[in-house]
Amino acid sequence: MIMDHMGAILKTGIEQAADGIMLTDVSGVIHYVNAAFERMSGYGRGEVVGHHVRLLKSGQHDAAFYRALWATVCDGRVWSGVFVNRRRDGRLYEDHTVISPVRGDAGAVTAYLAVKRDVTVERQAERRLRQAQRLDAIGRLAGGVAHDFNNALMTIMGHAEMLEHRLGRAADTPEEIAEIKGACDRAAVLTRQLLAFGRRQVRDLTIVDVNRAVLGLEKMLRRLLGDDIRLTIVPRSRPALARFELGQLEQIVMALAARAREAMPGGGTFTVTVGDVESLPPNGDLASALDAMAGGTVVRVADTGVVVDRDALDRIFEPFPTSPCQPWESGLALATAHALVVQSGGHISVRSVPGDGTVFTISVPPPAAQDAPAAASVRQSRSLSGSETVLLAEDENGVRELVRAGLVRLGYKVIDAPDGATALERAAAQAGRIDLLITDVVMPGMSARELTERLLTLHPKAKVIYMSGYSDAAIEGQGIPERGAVFLQKPFTPETLARRVREVLG
Repeated sequence: MIMDHMGAILKTGIEQAADGIMLTDVSGVIHYVNAAFERMSGYGRGEVVGHHVRLLKSGQHDAAFYRALWATVCDGRVWSGVFVNRRRDGRLYEDHTVISPVRGDAGAVTAYLAVKRDVTVERQAERRLRQAQRLDAIGRLAGGVAHDFNNALMTIMGHAEMLEHRLGRAADTPEEIAEIKGACDRAAVLTRQLLAFGRRQVRDLTIVDVNRAVLGLEKMLRRLLGDDIRLTIVPRSRPALARFELGQLEQIVMALAARAREAMPGGGTFTVTVGDVESLPPNGDLASALDAMAGGTVVRVADTGVVVDRDALDRIFEPFPTSPCQPWESGLALATAHALVVQSGGHISVRSVPGDGTVFTISVPPPAAQDAPAAASVRQSRSLSGSETVLLAEDENGVRELVRAGLVRLGYKVIDAPDGATALERAAAQAGRIDLLITDVVMPGMSARELTERLLTLHPKAKVIYMSGYSDAAIEGQGIPERGAVFLQKPFTPETLARRVREVLG
C-alpha cells in the first residue's frame, strides 16, 4: 500500500517536473515523455512515443557528435551536453541534456533516461555577450589604430598643404605635392571607413551627396564582400543630397554588406541603388513618414542570400535577434543601422522573399532650407586671418607643431603645450586674455574636460574647439558634452582648421 502510494507520488512528480524527461529503449525509440518535454518540443506525447529520437534532429550536429554520444551511453557511462533540436513548428531550441543508462536486475543496460532543460535563452545571452565583447575589442583596436594613423596622416597632409602654399599655386607647382595630397585624402577616407565599421567615429552632421558617398565605398565593399559576391552600385542620375553624417551613412551600408556576406556563404549578388523617395510604391503605413521626406533620397540595399523567416524578420532590428537557425550574427550592426537612420529623421524597412532575397530600403530627408545659406557663408568668407590669442593643447608633437604654424601664419598668437597641466600653467602666466582653446580630446594626465573647466574659470569668454582622431566612445569617456561642442575630426588640413577657428571666433 505504501509502495503504491510512493509510486503514485513519484509518477506525479516526474510528470510535473520543470525539466523535460524522456525514457527510451537501448535503440533510441521513445517510450515516455513528460509534460515539460511537450512544452519544450511542441510535440504531444502521442506524436513521439514509438518514434526514434532522431525525430528531433535539427541538422546542426555532425556525425562525430552522435558517435561520441552513443559510444558513451553504450559503454554504460553518463553523457551530458547541449542539443540543438527542432520543435514541431520547425523552430530550433537548445536543451542541456543528461542521459543516464538504466540497468536491469542483471546489471545490463535496458533503457536510457534523459533529463532535458531548455537553455535557449541562456545560450543566446552567452552568444550576445561574446559578440558584444568581440565587437568592443574590434572597435577599440580600430579606434586606437585610427587615432595614431590620423595623427601621422594629418602631419603629412598639413605639411604638404603648407609646402604648396609656400611654393605658390603657379602652374609649375610640383606635381608630387598634388599626388601626396591625393594619397592623403584617400587614406583619410579609408580611416573614416574603418572607424565607421567599428561604429567609433565622431558625429558630424553635414550635407552629403549620397551618390558620392556610396560610390566611394566601392573598394571597401569589394574587400568586405569577397570575390564570390558580385557588387553592383547604381547611383541616382542627379546629386542626391541629404543632411547626414558621412561616417554613419558608410557604417549603415557596410553593416548591411556584412550581413549579406554571412547570408551568402556560397556567393551571390549585392546591389546598392540610390533613388528618390517619390519612387517608393504607395504604402499606407509609411504615408505620413514619406510625405515628411518629400524630395529626399532612398538607398536600396539588396542581396540574393538566405531568406529571413517571418519570425526573425519581425525582430531583425532588435539588438540581439539572433537564434541558432540564423546563418549570420549581425543583430548589433543592424540595430545600430536602424538607430542611425531614425535619429537622422529617416526610415528603414526590410523585405525578404524567396527567390528575390532580402532588400533593405533606407529613406532619408533632404537638407533643411537653412543649411544651404550656412554652408555658403563659410565658403564666401573673405579672410581666414586673425589676431586673437589661442591656447593649443596637443600631446602629438607633429600635430601640435602643424596647428601652431598654420595659425601663426594667419596672424594668431599661439600658446602651445603638450598636455593639459602645462597648458593651464602657461594660460595662468598669460597677461592678456585667451580667446580660444584648441585641445585634443584624449591626452595623458589632465583630461580635456578638466582643462576646459579650469581654463574657463580663468578666461570665461574663451571659446573651445575639440580635436579628435579617436572614437565617440573615447570622447564620451572623457565626459565632454556633445551638444554645443565644436569638433574637428582628424585628419584635417590647415585650411579646414582656419575656417573652423574663424567660424567659432566670429
